[in-house]
Amino acid sequence: MTAKQLKALRATLGLTQPQLAARLGVQPNTVYRWEAGIHPISPLVAKFLRTLTR
Repeated sequence: MTAKQLKALRATLGLTQPQLAARLGVQPNTVYRWEAGIHPISPLVAKFLRTLTR
């Protein structure tokens, strides 16, 4: 999952970065870093995120 895909997914879910972070059990700045492309999104997190849209 790319940073752009994550941002689009979050928008589709209607969540803010802090809200998504809370659902994932991570800090809001982690979501920011993923969306900014600073840190890669782990395959496990990407797989979980994809399940949220099903």
